[in-house]
Amino acid sequence: LDEIMVKAILATGKVAVTAEMTVRYHRPVRIGDTLSFQGRITKQKGRIVLAEAEVVDTKGNTYATAVGKYAEVRGELKESIASSLSSDHE
Repeated sequence: LDEIMVKAILATGKVAVTAEMTVRYHRPVRIGDTLSFQGRITKQKGRIVLAEAEVVDTKGNTYATAVGKYAEVRGELKESIASSLSSDHE
């Protein structure tokens, strides 16, 4: 879920690192379940970005939810992290 929230932030052109994250598990995942992951930014104030994410099945049942606080990085560190993230997912 952390990665889903980071990707939601990356989609806006920002790079941020996790400062805090809380996950709630609602039900177990069974082998063969088809799941989707959704993430969104809920608020931004200065360099702090708040986001949330969830894991749901095709029937709309929620398996896990998360909220996170992220610190936006800039400059050389931003370039380094962005480069690392893009090479991890190519």
